[in-house]
Amino acid sequence: MEDEHLSRTSPSAVRIEAVTPRNRDAFVEWAIAHGAEHDDSYTHEPDLDMFPTPGEIAALAVSDNRTVGVASLMVDGFGESGLGRFRILHAARVEAYAALLEWVVARVPAAVRHVYLFLPDGSALGETLEQLGFVPTRYAVILERAPAPVPSVVAPPTGEIRRAEAEDAQAWAKVVNSAFAHEPGHYPMTAERAAEVLGDPRAIASFVAWCGSEPVGVSTVWRDDEEQGSAEVVTLGVVSSAQGQGFGRALLRRALAAAAEAGWPTASLSTGSANKPALTLYTSESFRVVDKKVCWGLDVAPRAEAG
Repeated sequence: MEDEHLSRTSPSAVRIEAVTPRNRDAFVEWAIAHGAEHDDSYTHEPDLDMFPTPGEIAALAVSDNRTVGVASLMVDGFGESGLGRFRILHAARVEAYAALLEWVVARVPAAVRHVYLFLPDGSALGETLEQLGFVPTRYAVILERAPAPVPSVVAPPTGEIRRAEAEDAQAWAKVVNSAFAHEPGHYPMTAERAAEVLGDPRAIASFVAWCGSEPVGVSTVWRDDEEQGSAEVVTLGVVSSAQGQGFGRALLRRALAAAAEAGWPTASLSTGSANKPALTLYTSESFRVVDKKVCWGLDVAPRAEAG
Protein backbone atom coordinates (compact mmCIF):
# COMPACT_ATOMS: atom_id res chain seq x y z
CA MET A 1 0.00 0.00 0.00
CA GLU A 2 1.51 3.31 -1.06
CA ASP A 3 0.49 5.23 2.06
CA GLU A 4 1.69 3.12 4.96
CA HIS A 5 3.03 6.35 6.46
CA LEU A 6 -0.53 7.64 6.88
CA SER A 7 -1.23 7.67 10.62
CA ARG A 8 -4.74 7.23 11.98
CA THR A 9 -3.86 8.22 15.51
CA SER A 10 -3.50 11.74 16.84
CA PRO A 11 -0.90 11.99 19.60
CA SER A 12 -0.98 15.77 19.48
CA ALA A 13 -3.03 18.51 17.88
CA VAL A 14 -2.48 19.70 14.34
CA ARG A 15 -2.19 23.41 13.70
CA ILE A 16 -2.27 25.13 10.31
CA GLU A 17 0.27 27.75 9.30
CA ALA A 18 0.14 29.94 6.22
CA VAL A 19 3.22 29.61 4.04
CA THR A 20 5.65 32.47 4.64
CA PRO A 21 9.31 33.03 3.78
CA ARG A 22 10.10 31.48 7.17
CA ASN A 23 8.48 28.10 6.47
CA ARG A 24 8.55 28.07 2.66
CA ASP A 25 11.43 25.58 2.51
CA ALA A 26 9.52 23.10 4.67
CA PHE A 27 6.59 23.26 2.23
CA VAL A 28 8.82 22.81 -0.81
CA GLU A 29 10.67 19.86 0.73
CA TRP A 30 7.37 18.10 1.52
CA ALA A 31 5.93 18.79 -1.94
CA ILE A 32 9.01 17.41 -3.71
CA ALA A 33 9.17 14.35 -1.46
CA HIS A 34 5.48 13.45 -1.78
CA GLY A 35 4.41 15.03 -5.07
CA ALA A 36 4.34 11.72 -6.93
CA GLU A 37 1.94 10.25 -4.36
CA HIS A 38 -0.43 13.13 -5.09
CA ASP A 39 0.00 14.71 -8.53
CA ASP A 40 3.44 15.67 -9.75
CA SER A 41 2.21 18.08 -12.44
CA TYR A 42 3.29 21.10 -10.36
CA THR A 43 5.62 19.64 -7.73
CA HIS A 44 8.91 19.17 -9.55
CA GLU A 45 11.70 21.46 -8.39
CA PRO A 46 11.43 23.85 -11.39
CA ASP A 47 7.69 24.26 -10.69
CA LEU A 48 8.49 25.34 -7.14
CA ASP A 49 11.28 27.80 -7.91
CA MET A 50 8.94 30.78 -7.67
CA PHE A 51 6.63 29.31 -5.01
CA PRO A 52 4.39 30.68 -3.67
CA THR A 53 3.00 32.49 -6.68
CA PRO A 54 0.38 35.27 -6.53
CA GLY A 55 -3.10 33.85 -6.29
CA GLU A 56 -1.98 30.73 -4.43
CA ILE A 57 -3.44 29.74 -1.06
CA ALA A 58 -0.80 27.67 0.69
CA ALA A 59 -0.41 26.19 4.16
CA LEU A 60 1.42 23.64 6.27
CA ALA A 61 -0.02 21.30 8.87
CA VAL A 62 2.30 21.19 11.88
CA SER A 63 2.37 18.93 14.93
CA ASP A 64 5.07 18.81 17.60
CA ASN A 65 6.94 21.42 15.57
CA ARG A 66 7.16 19.06 12.61
CA THR A 67 5.47 19.34 9.22
CA VAL A 68 2.83 16.63 8.85
CA GLY A 69 1.15 17.86 5.65
CA VAL A 70 0.85 20.65 3.09
CA ALA A 71 -1.80 22.12 0.82
CA SER A 72 -1.73 24.74 -1.90
CA LEU A 73 -4.64 25.83 -4.08
CA MET A 74 -3.88 27.68 -7.32
CA VAL A 75 -6.63 30.16 -8.14
CA ASP A 76 -4.83 32.76 -10.22
CA GLY A 77 -6.13 32.21 -13.75
CA PHE A 78 -8.19 29.17 -12.76
CA GLY A 79 -10.48 31.38 -10.67
CA GLU A 80 -11.65 33.20 -13.79
CA SER A 81 -13.55 30.01 -14.63
CA GLY A 82 -14.78 29.54 -11.07
CA LEU A 83 -12.14 26.89 -10.36
CA GLY A 84 -9.24 26.22 -8.06
CA ARG A 85 -6.67 23.49 -8.66
CA PHE A 86 -4.63 21.99 -5.86
CA ARG A 87 -0.94 22.01 -6.55
CA ILE A 88 -0.85 19.51 -3.71
CA LEU A 89 -3.03 18.29 -0.84
CA HIS A 90 -1.04 15.70 1.04
CA ALA A 91 -0.52 14.77 4.69
CA ALA A 92 0.90 12.01 6.87
CA ARG A 93 -2.05 12.12 9.27
CA VAL A 94 -5.70 11.72 8.43
CA GLU A 95 -6.89 14.63 10.59
CA ALA A 96 -4.38 16.94 8.89
CA TYR A 97 -6.25 16.58 5.58
CA ALA A 98 -9.47 17.91 7.09
CA ALA A 99 -7.67 20.76 8.85
CA LEU A 100 -5.80 21.79 5.71
CA LEU A 101 -8.93 21.64 3.53
CA GLU A 102 -10.97 23.69 6.01
CA TRP A 103 -8.23 26.34 6.17
CA VAL A 104 -7.89 26.59 2.38
CA VAL A 105 -11.63 26.64 1.60
CA ALA A 106 -12.20 29.41 4.13
CA ARG A 107 -9.86 31.57 2.05
CA VAL A 108 -10.98 30.91 -1.51
CA PRO A 109 -12.22 33.95 -3.44
CA ALA A 110 -15.99 34.21 -3.82
CA ALA A 111 -15.67 33.48 -7.54
CA VAL A 112 -14.26 29.99 -6.92
CA ARG A 113 -17.09 27.47 -6.91
CA HIS A 114 -15.23 24.20 -7.43
CA VAL A 115 -11.79 22.86 -6.48
CA TYR A 116 -10.09 19.79 -7.85
CA LEU A 117 -6.95 17.70 -7.82
CA PHE A 118 -5.58 14.63 -9.58
CA LEU A 119 -4.48 11.38 -7.97
CA PRO A 120 -3.00 8.24 -9.49
CA ASP A 121 -5.68 5.68 -10.29
CA GLY A 122 -6.17 3.37 -7.31
CA SER A 123 -4.45 5.72 -4.85
CA ALA A 124 -5.22 4.93 -1.23
CA LEU A 125 -5.72 8.68 -0.72
CA GLY A 126 -9.00 8.43 -2.62
CA GLU A 127 -10.67 7.02 0.49
CA THR A 128 -9.56 10.05 2.49
CA LEU A 129 -10.84 12.43 -0.20
CA GLU A 130 -14.23 10.71 -0.20
CA GLN A 131 -14.46 11.28 3.54
CA LEU A 132 -13.80 14.96 2.91
CA GLY A 133 -16.60 15.19 0.33
CA PHE A 134 -14.63 14.89 -2.92
CA VAL A 135 -16.01 12.80 -5.77
CA PRO A 136 -14.33 11.48 -8.95
CA THR A 137 -15.28 13.72 -11.88
CA ARG A 138 -13.16 12.54 -14.82
CA TYR A 139 -10.17 10.43 -15.80
CA ALA A 140 -6.95 11.25 -17.59
CA VAL A 141 -4.64 8.76 -19.27
CA ILE A 142 -0.86 9.01 -19.49
CA LEU A 143 0.75 7.76 -22.70
CA GLU A 144 4.39 7.12 -23.56
CA ARG A 145 6.29 6.66 -26.80
CA ALA A 146 9.50 4.63 -26.83
CA PRO A 147 12.49 5.87 -28.82
CA ALA A 148 11.69 5.33 -32.49
CA PRO A 149 12.01 7.19 -35.79
CA VAL A 150 9.50 10.00 -36.17
CA PRO A 151 7.59 9.88 -39.47
CA SER A 152 8.05 12.78 -41.84
CA VAL A 153 6.04 15.89 -41.12
CA VAL A 154 3.53 16.66 -43.84
CA ALA A 155 1.76 19.95 -43.27
CA PRO A 156 -1.78 20.26 -44.64
CA PRO A 157 -1.84 21.94 -48.06
CA THR A 158 -3.91 24.74 -46.55
CA GLY A 159 -1.27 25.76 -44.01
CA GLU A 160 2.21 25.51 -42.56
CA ILE A 161 3.91 24.71 -39.26
CA ARG A 162 6.45 27.21 -37.93
CA ARG A 163 8.55 27.27 -34.78
CA ALA A 164 7.00 29.61 -32.23
CA GLU A 165 8.93 32.73 -31.26
CA ALA A 166 8.37 35.22 -28.44
CA GLU A 167 6.34 37.47 -30.74
CA ASP A 168 3.87 34.61 -31.27
CA ALA A 169 2.58 34.79 -27.69
CA GLN A 170 -0.68 36.49 -28.68
CA ALA A 171 -1.34 33.94 -31.43
CA TRP A 172 -0.51 31.13 -29.02
CA ALA A 173 -2.98 32.42 -26.43
CA LYS A 174 -5.68 32.79 -29.08
CA VAL A 175 -5.35 29.16 -30.19
CA VAL A 176 -5.25 27.77 -26.66
CA ASN A 177 -8.35 29.70 -25.63
CA SER A 178 -10.23 28.44 -28.66
CA ALA A 179 -8.99 24.85 -28.75
CA PHE A 180 -9.43 24.18 -25.03
CA ALA A 181 -12.42 26.40 -24.28
CA HIS A 182 -14.65 23.48 -23.30
CA GLU A 183 -12.01 21.41 -21.52
CA PRO A 184 -12.63 20.92 -17.78
CA GLY A 185 -10.14 22.97 -15.81
CA HIS A 186 -9.23 25.32 -18.67
CA TYR A 187 -8.67 28.92 -17.73
CA PRO A 188 -8.24 31.88 -20.07
CA MET A 189 -4.72 32.10 -21.47
CA THR A 190 -3.19 35.56 -21.68
CA ALA A 191 -0.38 36.69 -23.95
CA GLU A 192 1.76 37.23 -20.84
CA ARG A 193 1.22 33.68 -19.64
CA ALA A 194 1.79 32.36 -23.17
CA ALA A 195 5.13 34.17 -23.25
CA GLU A 196 6.09 32.40 -20.02
CA VAL A 197 5.19 29.02 -21.52
CA LEU A 198 7.19 29.71 -24.69
CA GLY A 199 10.15 30.95 -22.70
CA ASP A 200 10.11 28.30 -19.99
CA PRO A 201 13.64 26.94 -19.44
CA ARG A 202 12.31 23.38 -19.75
CA ALA A 203 10.98 24.03 -23.26
CA ILE A 204 12.70 22.12 -26.06
CA ALA A 205 10.58 23.60 -28.84
CA SER A 206 7.18 25.11 -29.55
CA PHE A 207 5.28 25.37 -32.82
CA VAL A 208 2.33 27.25 -34.29
CA ALA A 209 0.25 26.05 -37.23
CA TRP A 210 -0.92 28.78 -39.59
CA CYS A 211 -3.55 29.09 -42.30
CA GLY A 212 -2.39 32.20 -44.03
CA SER A 213 -2.17 34.82 -41.29
CA GLU A 214 -4.50 32.92 -38.92
CA PRO A 215 -3.04 30.70 -36.15
CA VAL A 216 -4.95 27.42 -35.96
CA GLY A 217 -2.85 25.08 -33.82
CA VAL A 218 -0.03 24.88 -31.28
CA SER A 219 2.31 22.33 -29.76
CA THR A 220 5.12 22.49 -27.25
CA VAL A 221 7.45 19.87 -25.83
CA TRP A 222 9.44 20.11 -22.62
CA ARG A 223 12.27 18.01 -21.26
CA ASP A 224 11.42 15.87 -18.26
CA ASP A 225 13.99 16.79 -15.61
CA GLU A 226 13.01 13.77 -13.54
CA GLU A 227 13.78 11.19 -16.24
CA GLN A 228 16.87 11.42 -18.43
CA GLY A 229 16.12 11.32 -22.14
CA SER A 230 12.37 11.73 -21.69
CA ALA A 231 10.33 14.64 -23.03
CA GLU A 232 6.72 15.65 -22.43
CA VAL A 233 4.33 17.10 -24.98
CA VAL A 234 2.65 19.55 -22.64
CA THR A 235 0.42 21.33 -25.17
CA LEU A 236 -1.16 20.14 -28.41
CA GLY A 237 -4.31 21.80 -29.68
CA VAL A 238 -6.08 22.73 -32.91
CA VAL A 239 -9.04 25.09 -33.25
CA SER A 240 -12.29 23.38 -34.19
CA SER A 241 -12.49 24.97 -37.67
CA ALA A 242 -9.14 23.41 -38.64
CA GLN A 243 -9.57 19.95 -37.12
CA GLY A 244 -9.59 16.89 -39.33
CA GLN A 245 -7.07 18.38 -41.77
CA GLY A 246 -3.89 16.88 -40.32
CA PHE A 247 -2.67 19.84 -38.29
CA GLY A 248 -2.67 17.90 -35.02
CA ARG A 249 -0.57 15.06 -36.43
CA ALA A 250 1.87 17.50 -38.05
CA LEU A 251 2.25 19.50 -34.83
CA LEU A 252 2.81 16.33 -32.81
CA ARG A 253 5.47 15.04 -35.19
CA ARG A 254 7.28 18.37 -35.21
CA ALA A 255 7.38 18.31 -31.41
CA LEU A 256 8.59 14.70 -31.27
CA ALA A 257 11.24 15.29 -33.92
CA ALA A 258 12.54 18.38 -32.13
CA ALA A 259 12.77 16.48 -28.84
CA ALA A 260 14.59 13.55 -30.44
CA GLU A 261 17.06 15.85 -32.18
CA ALA A 262 17.77 17.52 -28.84
CA GLY A 263 18.53 14.17 -27.20
CA TRP A 264 15.14 13.40 -25.67
CA PRO A 265 13.86 10.42 -27.72
CA THR A 266 11.29 9.11 -25.24
CA ALA A 267 8.08 11.13 -25.03
CA SER A 268 4.96 11.25 -22.87
CA LEU A 269 1.70 13.17 -22.86
CA SER A 270 -1.72 13.03 -21.25
CA THR A 271 -5.32 13.45 -22.36
CA GLY A 272 -8.82 12.84 -21.10
CA SER A 273 -9.89 9.20 -21.30
CA ALA A 274 -13.09 10.32 -23.06
CA ASN A 275 -11.19 12.15 -25.82
CA LYS A 276 -11.37 9.35 -28.40
CA PRO A 277 -10.04 11.36 -31.39
CA ALA A 278 -6.92 12.33 -29.41
CA LEU A 279 -6.37 8.77 -28.20
CA THR A 280 -6.71 7.49 -31.76
CA LEU A 281 -4.13 10.01 -32.96
CA TYR A 282 -1.64 9.23 -30.22
CA THR A 283 -1.86 5.45 -30.48
CA SER A 284 -1.45 5.70 -34.26
CA GLU A 285 1.78 7.62 -33.59
CA SER A 286 3.21 4.77 -31.45
CA PHE A 287 2.10 6.02 -28.03
CA ARG A 288 0.74 3.50 -25.55
CA VAL A 289 -1.28 4.03 -22.38
CA VAL A 290 0.88 3.47 -19.30
CA ASP A 291 -1.11 5.05 -16.47
CA LYS A 292 -4.40 6.66 -15.49
CA LYS A 293 -5.16 9.54 -13.14
CA VAL A 294 -8.43 10.41 -11.45
CA CYS A 295 -9.69 13.97 -11.07
CA TRP A 296 -11.36 14.48 -7.70
CA GLY A 297 -13.63 17.51 -7.35
CA LEU A 298 -15.34 19.33 -4.51
CA ASP A 299 -17.97 22.07 -4.70
CA VAL A 300 -16.90 24.73 -2.23
CA ALA A 301 -19.26 27.66 -2.81
CA PRO A 302 -21.68 26.78 0.03
CA ARG A 303 -18.79 26.31 2.45
CA ALA A 304 -17.07 29.48 1.37
CA GLU A 305 -20.27 31.52 1.64
CA ALA A 306 -21.04 30.02 5.03
CA GLY A 307 -17.58 30.95 6.28
